[in-house]
Amino acid sequence: MTFLLKTTLRRHDGFRASMNMSGKCKQKICDTSAHHGNANVSSSRGKQKKMKHWAKKDTRRFLSEKRLLKAKKKRLRRMRVHWAGVRAGEYKRRRAAIFGTSSVIAGMLSRHATADLKLEQTSLRLQIPQSFSMLHSPEEAISLITAFAKVHRDKSISDVFVDFSKMVNHDLGAHALLCKLVEEIALQAEFQGALVGWKGNYPKDPAKTRLIRSMGIIRKLGIVSQYLPFADASKIHLFERRCRHEIRAMNVRADAKTDQSNATERFANHVNNCLAKEGLTLTSTARSQLCSYVAEIIDNAENHAGMVDWTIQGYIDTALERPECEIVIFNFGKSIAETLEELPEQSYTRTTQVNPYLDMHVKRALFSQSWRRCDLMTLIALQGYVSSKNTSDDMDRGQGMADLIEFFQGMNKERHLEGRGSATMYIVSGSTKVVFDGRYEISSDDDGPRVIAFNDENDLNFAPDPKSVMPLKKAFFPGTMIGIKFPVQPSDMQ
Repeated sequence: MTFLLKTTLRRHDGFRASMNMSGKCKQKICDTSAHHGNANVSSSRGKQKKMKHWAKKDTRRFLSEKRLLKAKKKRLRRMRVHWAGVRAGEYKRRRAAIFGTSSVIAGMLSRHATADLKLEQTSLRLQIPQSFSMLHSPEEAISLITAFAKVHRDKSISDVFVDFSKMVNHDLGAHALLCKLVEEIALQAEFQGALVGWKGNYPKDPAKTRLIRSMGIIRKLGIVSQYLPFADASKIHLFERRCRHEIRAMNVRADAKTDQSNATERFANHVNNCLAKEGLTLTSTARSQLCSYVAEIIDNAENHAGMVDWTIQGYIDTALERPECEIVIFNFGKSIAETLEELPEQSYTRTTQVNPYLDMHVKRALFSQSWRRCDLMTLIALQGYVSSKNTSDDMDRGQGMADLIEFFQGMNKERHLEGRGSATMYIVSGSTKVVFDGRYEISSDDDGPRVIAFNDENDLNFAPDPKSVMPLKKAFFPGTMIGIKFPVQPSDMQ
């Protein structure tokens, strides 16, 4: 049987020839090449020797061709740079069109400002309070950040001095919120072609300084000269995953579920790394459950808040004598209470899950300045099977928050029994703060929905413990923040 082969032969004059031939013809040519091998090699060397000297014989032609080749390469480089600039400009225009002439998030924060900051001409001094914490003093932290957003919106700022010198108590949640606003201001300045100078100082405590330099505004502003040295940075474990609303609107990441899955997997890895310092690890079941719960919280934030912008951060400083693992998950948009308030009065959730409790509290005259309608709405949303998307008794949405509370509750019990210190979780949404410290537990009766009412009766028809559910009278956070803190035993640290 004959067949065709496509072969490539290297001719001795430097060109390549491609041809089709049968197997016999190919064998014949190969034999001929082998027979005249010496003559061909000597001829090739002679021609190569002549080729080496043609530039010396015709220098003008050589230099002319060299200049033409150089000019051609230069034009190609210019074209590449030009089209890269065109693509970058188009991306920037598309992003700016979605981002707007000013930051949407900075605008949301500024609308809820309850305080004013003094501006010396165009210079702002941002004095961080003594307690800068979303767990212990959320009103102070939110009031400062919203006031900062307001003065940025109303005034022209040339430079900002961030003064941390008086800060004594802090947490990751407050720093994360400040960093988000600083990032939005920097992006707005970039889109508008403006310049904002950033200066500041550090707190006296080296541990607090390490957080600012590793994950605080130093990192967000990209001030490389102030980054931690390697020896200090190696003792800090960080985690951050974000979804910006303008990036999602541009469909840069088309698959939102994949983005959520990646975030939850890395989040679980960070929690495992924190527990590994105590010689512990999440079981495969616990890891899967944690990923599922966090994914549902992110999904709720995307579906209910009216804005897709969420962040997950984790931080642990192993250089501390008593290290703490801190985790925050927060998003911007509608608060929990606002989501339920906006439901139609005839909707399933309002008629069967919300209004009965509202009516009972009105009947008993339980509402006051320390226990308001929006606080009850926030508390109702934390219960099992409560979701603005439910339309009948057959639907089981609204389990994510109850699952996370139950997961945290189980982890806290285990830590307490083993003497490894208790954990604390908090939720700040709108003008309500809820604290989970183990004194009240989520439970269910007769396979009913899980309930945590923060009172001895565990009944939502009664007012909760004011130490667990607190109103923010002078501050409002446009979104929801969930924070978790638990100590890590130093005896098992490496």
